[in-house]
Amino acid sequence: MTKEVRLYIEGGWDKASRLRLKAAFRTFLRELDEPAKRHGVKLTPEAFRDRSRTYDAFRLAIEDHADGFIVLLVDSEGPVTVDSPWTHLKRSPGDKWDNPGCEDKNCHLMVQMMEAWFVADPAKLEEYFGRGFHAKSLPATANVEEVSKGTLQDVLKNASRRTKKGPYHKGRDSAAILSIVRAPEVQRKAPHCKRLFDTLAAEIESM
Repeated sequence: MTKEVRLYIEGGWDKASRLRLKAAFRTFLRELDEPAKRHGVKLTPEAFRDRSRTYDAFRLAIEDHADGFIVLLVDSEGPVTVDSPWTHLKRSPGDKWDNPGCEDKNCHLMVQMMEAWFVADPAKLEEYFGRGFHAKSLPATANVEEVSKGTLQDVLKNASRRTKKGPYHKGRDSAAILSIVRAPEVQRKAPHCKRLFDTLAAEIESM
């Protein structure tokens, strides 16, 4: 029996961008490589074009890979005011997703979107964009999950608009940035990201 942790992740408009995102997540999650290797666990990120496809693939995987640990990982698209991620997604106007018969530990949120993780590590953002990046325009907060989705997009574009790369563009930049931001920094400022890492680590140790 193959011991496996599979992550079903929202993001990537085409095949090439989805491959880049999968590779970026493998890098971002690298602190789990050693325990996964020690326990003989395969850690597999999968990326899908949009939220609906991600959820549908996750539901199928819950049945098809019953011997593994399956995780849904999507943007929260707004503030999270409840403890259960499934309750949040059920109440979300654009989703209204039902829990397909699994636990809260199978569902994780990027709050309020993946870009919050980038803002959690301004030094790496500045390293990526280079000269002209205005790190001081990023929100100075101990909890990046409090920054709204609209604000996150605006501050990233404004901070990078004078750089050689130009304003932040999700399709072009997100995977590359995810590959270099430091997971411990992100976990320190994004509680739901820490929840993801803690959950994956506990599941790997239990296999």
